[in-house]
Amino acid sequence: MHEFADLRVFTKVVAAGSFSAAARQLGLPPSTVSRRIAALEQRLGVPLFVRTTRHVTLTEAGRAYHGAVRRVLENLEEADHAVALFRDKPRGTLRVQSRVSLGARLIAPLLPKFMREQPGLKIDLRLTSQQIDTLADDIDIGIRFGLGPASSLITRRVVSAQQGLYASPAYIAEFGLPETPEALLSHNCLAFVVNDEPTIWRIGQPEEMREVRIEGLFQSNDVGALLSATLAGCGISIFHHYVVREEERRGRLVRVLPEHQITTMATFDTHVYVMYPPNMQNAPKIRAFTDFLVRYLPEAVRA
Repeated sequence: MHEFADLRVFTKVVAAGSFSAAARQLGLPPSTVSRRIAALEQRLGVPLFVRTTRHVTLTEAGRAYHGAVRRVLENLEEADHAVALFRDKPRGTLRVQSRVSLGARLIAPLLPKFMREQPGLKIDLRLTSQQIDTLADDIDIGIRFGLGPASSLITRRVVSAQQGLYASPAYIAEFGLPETPEALLSHNCLAFVVNDEPTIWRIGQPEEMREVRIEGLFQSNDVGALLSATLAGCGISIFHHYVVREEERRGRLVRVLPEHQITTMATFDTHVYVMYPPNMQNAPKIRAFTDFLVRYLPEAVRA
């Protein structure tokens, strides 16, 4: 493959009309310019210049080659310029992956504001019912609850999103309120599941955490389905506060065991994290989106 540096030397000699003039403009010794042109001619197998003591002119082959090289270098400059646009400002497509409940209820409502701030970006939001531990090849950034397993991905903590237990007034009127975590064992607890493993709720404080293995007559991998069942009086379930805040304000749901922290996570890490590959760390679209989430996601969680 031709060295682009040699092609630039070639076009500079054509424009300058001599090796010495081209060498001065390039800041190179004349011998270096002469050696590069000789190597180029040897590689091509044809002379490119007719040399005189003071000037050089193109041969017929040199004229044909110069026209083609000029187009190549112009295209290369256009390509460099196109890439520079991505380096300087967020452009292209940002592919985001998130759990359904987080993406639909927190991330999606913020996207119109982000798109107004970044009109050069197209957003592709992929929602899944699975916890995100790794990213597919076509995903730029993932958003998840809790710090994931060790990996090569870069993670950045954004905001804490607390969870709580909730039941409908109708359920409480019929079955009463549990007064201790252990009392949950005698209630119908509705579980969010992503596999067939037993559902464990961790209740208490980080330094004094109790595990309660709950059972009930309904489980789902969809938060919306669990919310509908809870509103209908089917039992007690766990939700992030932002999911049910409107229902709680309207009196359709009541907080259960409000004095206790609760989580379905293996630890009490209730933070939301963004995660992305190391080679995307300095990409303008990644920086812009993560900075945006740090600014606006806490407000969305608290509202």
